[in-house]
Amino acid sequence: MISRVAEAITRAAELLWASRGERGRHAAPRNLVVLGGGAAAIGDLLFDTVRATVSRRIGMFPTEVVRIEPSQLGDKAGVLGAVALRSRAAEG
Repeated sequence: MISRVAEAITRAAELLWASRGERGRHAAPRNLVVLGGGAAAIGDLLFDTVRATVSRRIGMFPTEVVRIEPSQLGDKAGVLGAVALRSRAAEG
């Protein structure tokens, strides 16, 4: 069971990185990646996997300066993000 969970998290980390799109592949990496919501509660398995994915995917930039951190909003990150997006959409 653990290997399937780890496999799913590895796939999610790959998709997370791929979601940056073509533009993101050629841009300099940010120094901070924040993971929030319930997924962040997975802990080291998620964070270590994302770190390894970032390290593997960014070949031309030093990845040791990229911090992968949990959101300070905890499991409320998704809900608060949705509220923020809705508020922006309502504004115009």
